[in-house]
Amino acid sequence: MPELHLGSRDLRIGYVDSGDGPTVLLLHSLGFDHSIYSDQIDFLTTNGFRVIAPDARSHGTSQDHAGACTMDDLAADVLALLDQIGISELALVGGLSMGGMVAQRLLLARPGLAERLLLIGTTADIEHHRDNYSDYLNSLQQLPAMADDMKQAIVQQLSGFLIQHCFAGSYLDPATTDKWLPVTTRFFSGIPGPTTAAVLDRQSIVDKLPSIPVQAMVLVGSEDQPLPEPNARQLAEHLPRATLKIIQGAGHILTAEQPDLVNSILEEFLND
Repeated sequence: MPELHLGSRDLRIGYVDSGDGPTVLLLHSLGFDHSIYSDQIDFLTTNGFRVIAPDARSHGTSQDHAGACTMDDLAADVLALLDQIGISELALVGGLSMGGMVAQRLLLARPGLAERLLLIGTTADIEHHRDNYSDYLNSLQQLPAMADDMKQAIVQQLSGFLIQHCFAGSYLDPATTDKWLPVTTRFFSGIPGPTTAAVLDRQSIVDKLPSIPVQAMVLVGSEDQPLPEPNARQLAEHLPRATLKIIQGAGHILTAEQPDLVNSILEEFLND
Protein backbone atom coordinates (compact mmCIF):
# COMPACT_ATOMS: atom_id res chain seq x y z
CA MET A 1 0.00 0.00 0.00
CA PRO A 2 1.66 3.26 -1.10
CA GLU A 3 2.32 6.20 1.19
CA LEU A 4 2.83 9.80 0.20
CA HIS A 5 4.16 12.79 2.08
CA LEU A 6 1.86 15.70 1.39
CA GLY A 7 4.34 18.53 1.40
CA SER A 8 1.66 21.21 1.47
CA ARG A 9 0.08 19.55 4.54
CA ASP A 10 3.23 18.23 6.31
CA LEU A 11 1.50 14.88 6.58
CA ARG A 12 2.16 11.31 5.48
CA ILE A 13 -0.92 9.59 4.04
CA GLY A 14 -1.36 5.92 3.20
CA TYR A 15 -3.77 5.05 0.43
CA VAL A 16 -4.97 2.31 -1.90
CA ASP A 17 -4.42 2.95 -5.60
CA SER A 18 -5.74 -0.01 -7.54
CA GLY A 19 -7.07 -0.72 -11.02
CA ASP A 20 -7.24 1.17 -14.30
CA GLY A 21 -10.00 3.26 -15.79
CA PRO A 22 -12.25 6.08 -14.57
CA THR A 23 -11.33 6.98 -11.00
CA VAL A 24 -13.47 6.34 -7.94
CA LEU A 25 -12.49 7.94 -4.62
CA LEU A 26 -13.70 6.22 -1.43
CA LEU A 27 -13.46 7.88 1.99
CA HIS A 28 -13.90 5.94 5.22
CA SER A 29 -15.60 6.52 8.56
CA LEU A 30 -14.17 7.77 11.86
CA GLY A 31 -12.22 5.11 13.75
CA PHE A 32 -11.94 2.68 10.82
CA ASP A 33 -9.85 2.78 7.63
CA HIS A 34 -9.94 2.02 3.90
CA SER A 35 -10.64 -1.67 4.62
CA ILE A 36 -14.36 -0.98 5.11
CA TYR A 37 -14.36 -0.77 1.30
CA SER A 38 -12.43 -3.99 0.59
CA ASP A 39 -15.34 -5.59 -1.24
CA GLN A 40 -16.09 -2.44 -3.23
CA ILE A 41 -12.43 -2.03 -4.21
CA ASP A 42 -12.32 -5.59 -5.54
CA PHE A 43 -15.62 -5.14 -7.36
CA LEU A 44 -14.76 -1.80 -8.95
CA THR A 45 -11.26 -2.75 -10.08
CA THR A 46 -12.61 -5.96 -11.61
CA ASN A 47 -15.15 -3.88 -13.54
CA GLY A 48 -12.80 -1.38 -15.11
CA PHE A 49 -12.34 1.37 -12.52
CA ARG A 50 -9.36 2.81 -10.73
CA VAL A 51 -9.96 3.17 -7.00
CA ILE A 52 -8.23 5.60 -4.65
CA ALA A 53 -9.01 4.92 -0.99
CA PRO A 54 -6.91 6.93 1.48
CA ASP A 55 -6.60 6.46 5.21
CA ALA A 56 -7.44 9.73 6.95
CA ARG A 57 -4.83 11.29 9.23
CA SER A 58 -4.44 9.27 12.47
CA HIS A 59 -6.16 6.26 10.88
CA GLY A 60 -4.87 3.05 9.34
CA THR A 61 -1.46 3.44 7.68
CA SER A 62 -1.50 7.24 7.77
CA GLN A 63 0.53 9.37 10.14
CA ASP A 64 -0.81 10.24 13.56
CA HIS A 65 -1.30 13.98 13.76
CA ALA A 66 -1.58 15.80 17.09
CA GLY A 67 -2.55 19.21 15.75
CA ALA A 68 -6.11 20.50 15.87
CA CYS A 69 -8.06 19.99 12.68
CA THR A 70 -11.47 20.66 11.16
CA MET A 71 -13.59 18.93 8.55
CA ASP A 72 -12.20 21.41 6.03
CA ASP A 73 -8.67 20.26 6.96
CA LEU A 74 -9.62 16.64 6.33
CA ALA A 75 -11.00 17.64 2.94
CA ALA A 76 -7.83 19.62 2.17
CA ASP A 77 -5.75 16.50 2.96
CA VAL A 78 -7.67 14.57 0.30
CA LEU A 79 -7.41 17.36 -2.27
CA ALA A 80 -3.66 17.57 -1.66
CA LEU A 81 -3.37 13.82 -2.22
CA LEU A 82 -5.35 13.99 -5.47
CA ASP A 83 -3.24 16.91 -6.68
CA GLN A 84 0.01 15.15 -5.83
CA ILE A 85 -0.91 11.95 -7.69
CA GLY A 86 -2.31 13.92 -10.62
CA ILE A 87 -6.05 13.27 -10.43
CA SER A 88 -8.32 16.14 -11.45
CA GLU A 89 -11.50 14.25 -12.43
CA LEU A 90 -13.46 11.54 -10.64
CA ALA A 91 -16.22 9.31 -11.91
CA LEU A 92 -17.49 9.14 -8.35
CA VAL A 93 -16.58 10.24 -4.86
CA GLY A 94 -18.06 8.14 -2.09
CA GLY A 95 -17.94 8.57 1.64
CA LEU A 96 -19.27 6.75 4.68
CA SER A 97 -19.99 8.75 7.85
CA MET A 98 -16.96 11.03 8.34
CA GLY A 99 -15.96 10.18 4.79
CA GLY A 100 -19.31 11.41 3.53
CA MET A 101 -18.87 14.68 5.40
CA VAL A 102 -15.49 15.09 3.71
CA ALA A 103 -16.88 14.14 0.29
CA GLN A 104 -19.49 16.89 0.44
CA ARG A 105 -16.83 19.43 1.34
CA LEU A 106 -14.63 18.29 -1.54
CA LEU A 107 -17.37 19.11 -4.03
CA LEU A 108 -18.05 22.45 -2.39
CA ALA A 109 -14.36 23.34 -2.44
CA ARG A 110 -13.79 22.09 -5.97
CA PRO A 111 -16.97 22.10 -8.09
CA GLY A 112 -16.76 19.76 -11.06
CA LEU A 113 -14.32 17.38 -9.37
CA ALA A 114 -16.69 14.38 -9.52
CA GLU A 115 -19.54 13.31 -11.78
CA ARG A 116 -21.36 11.42 -9.02
CA LEU A 117 -21.60 11.46 -5.23
CA LEU A 118 -22.26 8.43 -3.01
CA LEU A 119 -23.14 9.19 0.61
CA ILE A 120 -23.53 6.37 3.13
CA GLY A 121 -24.65 6.79 6.74
CA THR A 122 -23.67 10.43 6.89
CA THR A 123 -24.97 13.96 7.37
CA ALA A 124 -24.49 17.59 6.37
CA ASP A 125 -25.67 18.87 9.75
CA ILE A 126 -24.04 19.63 13.08
CA GLU A 127 -23.72 17.06 15.87
CA HIS A 128 -26.95 17.78 17.74
CA HIS A 129 -25.86 15.70 20.75
CA ARG A 130 -22.40 17.28 21.03
CA ASP A 131 -22.69 17.87 24.81
CA ASN A 132 -23.19 14.14 25.36
CA TYR A 133 -19.71 13.50 23.96
CA SER A 134 -17.74 15.96 26.10
CA ASP A 135 -16.40 13.38 28.56
CA TYR A 136 -15.67 10.96 25.73
CA LEU A 137 -13.67 13.55 23.80
CA ASN A 138 -11.74 14.56 26.91
CA SER A 139 -10.80 10.93 27.46
CA LEU A 140 -9.56 10.60 23.89
CA GLN A 141 -7.46 13.72 24.19
CA GLN A 142 -5.82 12.35 27.33
CA LEU A 143 -5.18 8.85 25.96
CA PRO A 144 -1.75 9.43 24.37
CA ALA A 145 -0.26 10.57 27.70
CA MET A 146 -1.71 7.77 29.85
CA ALA A 147 0.36 5.02 31.42
CA ASP A 148 0.54 2.00 29.14
CA ASP A 149 -1.51 -0.39 31.28
CA MET A 150 -4.33 2.11 31.80
CA LYS A 151 -4.23 3.17 28.14
CA GLN A 152 -4.39 -0.41 26.93
CA ALA A 153 -7.47 -1.15 29.02
CA ILE A 154 -9.30 1.97 27.80
CA VAL A 155 -8.30 1.37 24.17
CA GLN A 156 -9.67 -2.15 24.36
CA GLN A 157 -12.95 -0.92 25.83
CA LEU A 158 -13.36 1.89 23.29
CA SER A 159 -12.44 -0.34 20.36
CA GLY A 160 -15.07 -2.90 21.27
CA PHE A 161 -17.70 -0.22 21.89
CA LEU A 162 -17.15 1.39 18.48
CA ILE A 163 -17.65 -1.94 16.73
CA GLN A 164 -20.84 -2.64 18.67
CA HIS A 165 -22.09 0.86 17.89
CA CYS A 166 -21.36 0.77 14.17
CA PHE A 167 -22.60 -2.66 13.11
CA ALA A 168 -26.03 -4.23 13.25
CA GLY A 169 -26.41 -7.04 15.75
CA SER A 170 -27.32 -9.45 12.96
CA TYR A 171 -23.85 -8.93 11.43
CA LEU A 172 -21.77 -9.20 14.57
CA ASP A 173 -20.38 -12.47 15.86
CA PRO A 174 -16.99 -13.34 17.43
CA ALA A 175 -15.34 -13.68 14.01
CA THR A 176 -16.52 -10.33 12.65
CA THR A 177 -15.67 -8.60 15.94
CA ASP A 178 -12.15 -10.05 15.79
CA LYS A 179 -11.86 -8.89 12.18
CA TRP A 180 -12.46 -5.23 13.04
CA LEU A 181 -10.75 -5.00 16.44
CA PRO A 182 -7.25 -4.42 14.99
CA VAL A 183 -8.62 -1.56 12.86
CA THR A 184 -10.39 0.28 15.68
CA THR A 185 -7.56 -0.51 18.14
CA ARG A 186 -5.05 1.14 15.80
CA PHE A 187 -7.16 4.32 15.84
CA PHE A 188 -7.56 4.54 19.62
CA SER A 189 -3.93 3.52 20.23
CA GLY A 190 -2.68 6.52 18.24
CA ILE A 191 -3.86 10.12 18.51
CA PRO A 192 -7.65 9.88 18.12
CA GLY A 193 -8.64 13.21 19.68
CA PRO A 194 -8.18 15.75 16.84
CA THR A 195 -10.11 13.92 14.12
CA THR A 196 -12.86 13.00 16.57
CA ALA A 197 -13.13 16.66 17.58
CA ALA A 198 -13.31 17.64 13.90
CA VAL A 199 -16.32 15.36 13.43
CA LEU A 200 -18.08 16.34 16.65
CA ASP A 201 -17.50 20.08 16.19
CA ARG A 202 -18.37 20.21 12.49
CA GLN A 203 -20.36 23.09 11.07
CA SER A 204 -23.61 22.59 9.21
CA ILE A 205 -23.43 22.76 5.43
CA VAL A 206 -27.09 21.92 4.83
CA ASP A 207 -27.70 25.34 3.27
CA LYS A 208 -24.88 24.71 0.78
CA LEU A 209 -26.16 21.37 -0.50
CA PRO A 210 -28.21 22.94 -3.34
CA SER A 211 -24.92 24.06 -4.88
CA ILE A 212 -23.78 20.42 -5.32
CA PRO A 213 -25.53 19.66 -8.65
CA VAL A 214 -24.12 16.19 -9.35
CA GLN A 215 -26.11 12.97 -9.29
CA ALA A 216 -26.15 11.73 -5.71
CA MET A 217 -27.02 8.39 -4.13
CA VAL A 218 -27.79 8.48 -0.40
CA LEU A 219 -27.76 5.17 1.50
CA VAL A 220 -28.56 4.49 5.14
CA GLY A 221 -29.14 1.35 7.17
CA SER A 222 -32.43 1.08 9.02
CA GLU A 223 -30.41 0.09 12.13
CA ASP A 224 -27.80 2.86 11.82
CA GLN A 225 -27.10 4.12 15.35
CA PRO A 226 -24.47 6.89 14.87
CA LEU A 227 -26.29 8.71 12.03
CA PRO A 228 -29.81 7.33 11.63
CA GLU A 229 -32.30 7.75 8.81
CA PRO A 230 -33.39 11.41 9.37
CA ASN A 231 -29.88 12.53 8.44
CA ALA A 232 -30.09 10.72 5.10
CA ARG A 233 -33.55 12.12 4.42
CA GLN A 234 -32.26 15.64 5.04
CA LEU A 235 -29.45 15.07 2.53
CA ALA A 236 -31.82 13.71 -0.08
CA GLU A 237 -34.19 16.63 0.38
CA HIS A 238 -31.52 19.29 -0.08
CA LEU A 239 -29.26 17.79 -2.76
CA PRO A 240 -30.76 18.72 -6.15
CA ARG A 241 -30.33 15.31 -7.83
CA ALA A 242 -30.41 12.79 -4.99
CA THR A 243 -31.89 9.32 -4.68
CA LEU A 244 -32.44 7.85 -1.21
CA LYS A 245 -32.27 4.14 -0.43
CA ILE A 246 -32.88 2.72 3.05
CA ILE A 247 -31.25 -0.67 3.59
CA GLN A 248 -33.40 -2.73 5.93
CA GLY A 249 -31.68 -4.51 8.80
CA ALA A 250 -28.30 -2.86 8.20
CA GLY A 251 -26.23 -0.76 10.56
CA HIS A 252 -23.73 2.03 10.00
CA ILE A 253 -20.94 0.29 8.05
CA LEU A 254 -23.10 -0.80 5.13
CA THR A 255 -20.17 -1.52 2.83
CA ALA A 256 -18.98 -4.37 5.04
CA GLU A 257 -22.35 -5.59 6.28
CA GLN A 258 -24.07 -5.86 2.90
CA PRO A 259 -21.29 -5.68 0.30
CA ASP A 260 -23.16 -7.43 -2.51
CA LEU A 261 -26.10 -5.06 -2.23
CA VAL A 262 -23.83 -2.00 -2.06
CA ASN A 263 -21.89 -3.25 -5.10
CA SER A 264 -25.11 -3.75 -7.03
CA ILE A 265 -26.25 -0.22 -6.19
CA LEU A 266 -22.81 1.13 -7.16
CA GLU A 267 -22.88 -0.66 -10.50
CA GLU A 268 -26.32 0.66 -11.35
CA PHE A 269 -25.45 4.18 -10.20
CA LEU A 270 -22.20 4.34 -12.19
CA ASN A 271 -23.91 3.09 -15.34
CA ASP A 272 -26.97 5.33 -15.02
